Amino acid sequence: MGILWSRRKTVKTSSDIFGEKSGKDCCRNLWKDVPVWISLFDANGNFITINKAGLDVIGIAESEIIGKSLQKLWTPEFVSQVEPAIVSVLNCAPISFTSDFKQKNGRLLSLSIILNPVYSQNNILKGFTGIFIDVTHYMRSTEALQRTLSSRLDTSALIIASSEHRYQSVVDGSPNWISLLNFEGRILTINPAGLDNIDKIESEVSGRFLWEFFPSTEHANVKDAIKKTLKGEKFTFESYLNHPRRHRITFNAVLNPIQDYEGISRQPVKRFVGIFTDISERKKAEESLRQAHDQLEIRVKERTEQLARANEALQAEIIVRKTTEIELRQAKEEAESANHSKSDFLANMSHEIRTPMNSILGFTSLLLKSEMSIKQRDFAETVQISGKRLLALLDDILDLSKIEAGKLLLNNTPFDIAEIVKESINLFIPRAQEKGINLILNLGELPPKLVLGDADRVRQILVNLIGNAVKFTEKGEVRVEALFEPTVDGRINFKIRVSDTGVGILSGDIERLFQKFTQIDSSRTRKFGGTGLGLAISKHLVEQMNGNIGVSSRPGEGSIFYFFIPFNLTESSITADFKAGHAEESHARRAAIKMLNTRILVVEDDPEGRKLCHKYLEELGCNVSFAINGTEALDWVDREKFDLILMDLQLPEIDGIAVTRKIRKREKPEIRTPIIAVTAMAMKGDRERCIESGMDDYISKPFDPETLQTKIESFILNKK
Repeated sequence: MGILWSRRKTVKTSSDIFGEKSGKDCCRNLWKDVPVWISLFDANGNFITINKAGLDVIGIAESEIIGKSLQKLWTPEFVSQVEPAIVSVLNCAPISFTSDFKQKNGRLLSLSIILNPVYSQNNILKGFTGIFIDVTHYMRSTEALQRTLSSRLDTSALIIASSEHRYQSVVDGSPNWISLLNFEGRILTINPAGLDNIDKIESEVSGRFLWEFFPSTEHANVKDAIKKTLKGEKFTFESYLNHPRRHRITFNAVLNPIQDYEGISRQPVKRFVGIFTDISERKKAEESLRQAHDQLEIRVKERTEQLARANEALQAEIIVRKTTEIELRQAKEEAESANHSKSDFLANMSHEIRTPMNSILGFTSLLLKSEMSIKQRDFAETVQISGKRLLALLDDILDLSKIEAGKLLLNNTPFDIAEIVKESINLFIPRAQEKGINLILNLGELPPKLVLGDADRVRQILVNLIGNAVKFTEKGEVRVEALFEPTVDGRINFKIRVSDTGVGILSGDIERLFQKFTQIDSSRTRKFGGTGLGLAISKHLVEQMNGNIGVSSRPGEGSIFYFFIPFNLTESSITADFKAGHAEESHARRAAIKMLNTRILVVEDDPEGRKLCHKYLEELGCNVSFAINGTEALDWVDREKFDLILMDLQLPEIDGIAVTRKIRKREKPEIRTPIIAVTAMAMKGDRERCIESGMDDYISKPFDPETLQTKIESFILNKK
């Protein structure tokens, strides 16, 4: 039996039907209560969804069927009935057909199957829908009836008479309405199923026209079907009637003419058999599917519009983002260029300031060692203090640049932390005495061993806090309290508390204290000077050492600055004998240098720098030669043998880096002359570049005689 509904229904869909949960859930909800098996398949013929009725027919769980192909449900003997249909629908041709299907329990069903392709919005095949209607009972009854009728029509009247009872049994037992009608369309016989469909008894039906039991709107349709059947061909059509108790019943009607013969002559059709199959449930399923398709189309349209709007918004956002990326890239390049220019500027300024500052502080130090009047000494000390203040300001600016670039690195060497505290507070004793304030140090129990850390940076923090306290205190005292608390893991917490009786700070100004370039009083008439960098740098240093810093203050009563830093202890113990021995060793090493008649080459283009180095080295008893550029330095090295070379970096003709590399290439491996960089270049990376070029150490200008002596000792005495 063929299924009539094969109209192509183009469903424009998208990925949200076949690829997203919402589309599958939509289909599942629409079809779940439909009494016939309905499924959705992808373009490979694999299950996407199946309703409960379908699961009941198949007899397995939904999780076992989703993703599998439709053909695999058919047993080998019947798969040939379904494979051509799947090929047809995947070639975009809707199809309806009947196929046998064997259930899990071995029961054989006849299924009326309708397959319809489903298309995307671009008219691309995305899959197909399937409706599977169990017509087993109908097919068996119809086949039995047709076999009986055909058999009886081909035999003699005697055989027909003898089979009447069997025929009647088949007709009476059929679930379909079966009637024998004459050429006028009057009902001659009707079976129980037919009487039930029209809710009549046989006496009310016999002899009446068939169309009388259908609505008036269907009379023409029924009459036309009868006329066509009387021409000798089977005719199939659909019609409906309104049952008093069961509402509307839709029929698939098949009218089969009964052909009479006289001898071999075919006679006009005088009778025909009508078989009316109730397809109401199938129609309901088709209507549900149609509604589902319509709703799906609406949802797909809405979803497509949403996606179109979202795509437009996305494209607009992409344009904005690309524009922003271009602007950010340009801004980044400009910022990097500006930062590079700033770094170059700071490097050049550092070099240009440090070079004369080296001479100012160096010769001032030498001057203070000579005989002079009290007034002259006061002038010289003032010059030295001012020079050191200028150098400290330069160091703060360079530190800030390193902090902003994330390149401020800390040393990790053993040092006596208590000595650092004492040295720091001793720097401010003269200033405190001059102002008439008390400078008090309270040291807790001292750690028995040296600590590992950056002594210079700890000193920088202490000097900044103590210096601020002395600067802002006009009367009273500045008290420094240092505690060294051991921890359970063998470390110590170094805690400092610097309190003063100075002017104090308003609560609203405390938050700004540790910001760069911030001062509480920034007016032109301010009483206290400063750049506003010290506290910001101190805060960064404390936090980089895994510590914490803070402040509490009241206006007119003073301030308390405090911080703590955790340190690891070394195995080296601190003893008075060790310190005394170290001082004695320093004097002995200095005497040894004089006795060795050390030969040193100084490569320096600055006349004042050469003069200062000459004075320093002369005091050490060294034999000094000078080169004012790189070419002269190479000539000296070719002619003479030196115990050590002090090398400036910025030189005429050939810079210090290139000179060092040439020297290393020329000398024999077993005779290596130590080279120490002595330069005003103090930016991050300068030391590393020096070492990489072949230099052995690095001294930043300005430097003091003690630093120079220590560096020379480390190479000359060890070498000798």
